[in-house]
Amino acid sequence: MRNPPVIIVAHAALPDDLCYALIDAHCNAEEDLIEIDDHGVQTYALIEGNNDHSDCMEWIEEFIPWDEDFGKICNVRILKYGMECFRPWMCDDPEGGDTGKVIFNLNESFVGGNLSVDGHKFVPFTGSMVAFNNPTERWHGIEPVLTGERFSLVLRFTRPDDFVEPEDDMAQQELQQLLNDDVIASNDDAEERVFPKVILKN
Repeated sequence: MRNPPVIIVAHAALPDDLCYALIDAHCNAEEDLIEIDDHGVQTYALIEGNNDHSDCMEWIEEFIPWDEDFGKICNVRILKYGMECFRPWMCDDPEGGDTGKVIFNLNESFVGGNLSVDGHKFVPFTGSMVAFNNPTERWHGIEPVLTGERFSLVLRFTRPDDFVEPEDDMAQQELQQLLNDDVIASNDDAEERVFPKVILKN
């Protein structure tokens, strides 16, 4: 069951220096790592294990909202919208199982390129964040960039219980076998991990 729709907005969630470092990561990425879609948007996917992914996660971890809908990052991308580039209104693919999406705007030296979620328009500023849940059921998109270039960091989330790293399948099976064999003793007093709630301040 989906949770009620929520939009979280923070005006200056990500510091400027981190925004510029993420823009540099996109600009310095090898050409064969950049994908260009039908609308001209250039996507640099940060794959777990490469240096840019590690740096990005280290930089932004404390600025991400963590709760049930933002439990596990399953996709990280840096997007570049040149002039006349846009993302049409869409809902994410329901087969992807996404439960949340977080968008950090990385610059503001452009005109246009506003984000819309459920008909709400968000004017992007450097470091601003818009996070929303249920992206497979909620219409969102980016208006055309009229002048300049728009950069953003986009993170897609799923619930931790719904996500297993492909390379960790064997480790997960071994751990489950240990648990089933009672090799690992349960501790009723142990606290379960609780994801911290985001606190937004101007």
